Amino acid sequence: MFGLLRKLSLSILCWSILASDAASQCYSPQDPLRALEAADAVFVGLVLELPEVFVTPLGDTFPTRIRLHMVASWKGPTADTLTMLGLVASDAYSFKLGKTYLVYAKYVGPELEYLSSPNCTPTRPYEEARDHLLALGRPLWPEDCVATRIVEGEVVCQRRRARLR
Repeated sequence: MFGLLRKLSLSILCWSILASDAASQCYSPQDPLRALEAADAVFVGLVLELPEVFVTPLGDTFPTRIRLHMVASWKGPTADTLTMLGLVASDAYSFKLGKTYLVYAKYVGPELEYLSSPNCTPTRPYEEARDHLLALGRPLWPEDCVATRIVEGEVVCQRRRARLR
């Protein structure tokens, strides 16, 4: 009995060391510029559709595809809409229909053809992203966007005003 408990304790200790080592390889949610550098795409997007959802035996749901309206982008694709792959795993970020997010995404797939946002990234709801948005600065797309903000409950790109002469 004592031997079994000792082996179990040793296994738990080894697992926790490996898990903490794996977690330390993630880039820090507190460091938006480092996260921007490590990501393949960084953008603000509104979830338009969750066309495919995986339901676990316990009833949890994970979107396997996420279609988003892109409001602004700091890195990666520039399009009005894009579809991301939702990974069905414990490290997948869970998106909700109709919510807006600041997304840090990586390319995944055999040929790196899909964007996905694992938990290891500092992806977060837009309302919780103020510090990141300030650190990221002006988006690169759309070109006339100077910042994002909430107007009547929707996240919009604040456009550069034309100068009057």
